[in-house]
Amino acid sequence: MDKIINISTSDAFATVFNGLSERVAVFSAATAAEALRLIADHHIDIAFVSAMDPVPDLSLHSLLTTLKSHRPSLQMIVCFKGYDADSKDIPDVVSYIKTGVFDVLEWPSSPYELMWLIGRAATAAQLIPVAMTPTVDLNGALHRLISHRHTEGMIVTESEIRQVLESPEAALDTVVADLMADSVSARQATRTIRVLSIEDEPTLREMIYDFIRATFSGAAASDARSGMDLIGRDPFDVVLLDIGLPDMFGNEAIAPIKEHNPDADIVILTAYHSYELIKATIANGAVDYMVKPFEFEELRAVILRQAQQKILARCAQ
Repeated sequence: MDKIINISTSDAFATVFNGLSERVAVFSAATAAEALRLIADHHIDIAFVSAMDPVPDLSLHSLLTTLKSHRPSLQMIVCFKGYDADSKDIPDVVSYIKTGVFDVLEWPSSPYELMWLIGRAATAAQLIPVAMTPTVDLNGALHRLISHRHTEGMIVTESEIRQVLESPEAALDTVVADLMADSVSARQATRTIRVLSIEDEPTLREMIYDFIRATFSGAAASDARSGMDLIGRDPFDVVLLDIGLPDMFGNEAIAPIKEHNPDADIVILTAYHSYELIKATIANGAVDYMVKPFEFEELRAVILRQAQQKILARCAQ
């Protein structure tokens, strides 16, 4: 069962999480110190943090930074009050992301949407190496570099990660700044990421394929059988799998895809909002789940995240 901690001083969220207790194990904390203790004691990998009812012992930014520093695998969801185009909260949302937040949730929101987000966060938590090195974690210099590169639509290469991890602490800022300024090798490496789209709807399939070719490399197929034929010729790093294929339900296609392409990260694309479906696809071997319609920038971020996790895992070995 997934474990999530609700970090808030308000009772309003307790009511929401009580309704989810049959599906996730819920912990609650009203202070940063209590949250850190619970996360460490119970190995919690998802944190729901209210920006509207912050804890008294740390600022929100400090809380997020501290949580990520103590547990790099922690997937943080920040909840904030809905805003309009002129709201002063918009820059704050950007700052949340920069601290390593997995996603933000506008409140009020339905428990259904919250469960979908928790499902995605649980998937991401399974992929992040808990310890990279004793002194450098994803919240520091390396995280800044990864965030910058992903914003630019590129990965951080294995050699660049090792360069950061092996640099003296006093030189980290300079090393990261130099790497940010020189992205030639990163762009070339990003181009080598092979992505397969299996989508039966012709217009969407063409749009996804054009998107793939703009940043990565890869192919497109209209059904599961055609997709597996392509996989048999040349393996892929990421497979974007539609759940409603004409020849096979997408969830049933996961196992044969993984059998022929064990290293492929499978991302489910579907129009159905179902936490049960999310958990079923994850149990079968998918690593993420996107609901149509989606933004292509979001899809690019998902692909980059999966490719980056493989590189990080190699560096952590």
